[in-house]
Amino acid sequence: MRFSVSPINLSLTVRWLLVLLLASLSHRTAAQATAPAVPSAPHLGHYYEGTINGKLSVHLYFFNTDAENMLAATYYYHKEKGEIVLQGSPYAKGKLVLMEYADGGGFEMLSGIFTLTPYSDGSLRGTWQAQPATTPEPLLSVLLRPTQGPGPASCPPARLAHQPRRILPTITTGQKPLDAAIARALRGELAAIGGDAGTQACEVSYFGHNLLGLHFSSEMVGASVHASYSSQTLDLCTGQLVYFPNELDARRQAAFQVEANWRLHQQIEDYIKERGPQSKEPLLSEDDVAGLREQEFMLNPEQLALVDGFVSFPYQVSYELLSDFIAKDYNGRFGLDFTFEELQAYLSPTSCLRRLVLPKPASVIRRSTARIPSK
Repeated sequence: MRFSVSPINLSLTVRWLLVLLLASLSHRTAAQATAPAVPSAPHLGHYYEGTINGKLSVHLYFFNTDAENMLAATYYYHKEKGEIVLQGSPYAKGKLVLMEYADGGGFEMLSGIFTLTPYSDGSLRGTWQAQPATTPEPLLSVLLRPTQGPGPASCPPARLAHQPRRILPTITTGQKPLDAAIARALRGELAAIGGDAGTQACEVSYFGHNLLGLHFSSEMVGASVHASYSSQTLDLCTGQLVYFPNELDARRQAAFQVEANWRLHQQIEDYIKERGPQSKEPLLSEDDVAGLREQEFMLNPEQLALVDGFVSFPYQVSYELLSDFIAKDYNGRFGLDFTFEELQAYLSPTSCLRRLVLPKPASVIRRSTARIPSK
């Protein structure tokens, strides 16, 4: 038996099919738009804000955002402002565990534990429990959402200009007393580098976030040529040189010292492989190798090199049997580099170097010309 379908019935059938298809797509789109956030792999930001127990407003800051490594953070209650130290284990089994310390001390000061799950909408959700849990302590709900955090320094952006036949750049902030303080600081650093007339130079290594990185150099010619170098960073909001020990969180200073010393000796061992007695191009004696391996990183507060992307701490090698000839090869060779992100783990909450991880506005530079040393 054969069936025939009239053109009218076929048209109606196609229309109904189109209606059903559009309804299905609409339902699916609506379902996707209202789909709840689900647990997901962590993609941490630096700043979060939210609530504990749905009532207490809190702000949390991650110093580092690599959840596969040990985490360091602080948080504070909106009404209290006093920061509380957090230390976290690497992300595992879908959880982030952050341990709270009352006074930044050791294990005996443990005062609370966050157990958080990262969600697909960027939020962190979980619980907080007071410690030590000698008696059953309630688990308080926690909801944290990513935020942009504080903006750049409130001072207006500075302008930088290079002028012919001047070694130092000209900085203008719109505030004459501040401009004068910055100019005095720059002249003082140039005078401190010394050197013979005509050999002094100043290079701008970083300009942004109202921070100015400078590299000074000079030479003194006698029986032999002696070069001097200095790297400085200036906070253009205050006109003051950045004194790095003041930027460190006192609770993290020892950890910074350990990390810096480890990085220094990585550099030293690489250099020994390159120029040691057993290398293809030997330069160092066994005494030099022993002297290098005795080095201990000591923070020189007056040496802080700021370059796009990282902060460097120049290191000057010194030991008893160091000759002038070998010392020249060491010049500028050793320096510890920390990316802007890495450095955040060691800074105090109020450090001006915290601005380095914020989006960098366009630098304001005018009349940029080749630098010509003074005659």
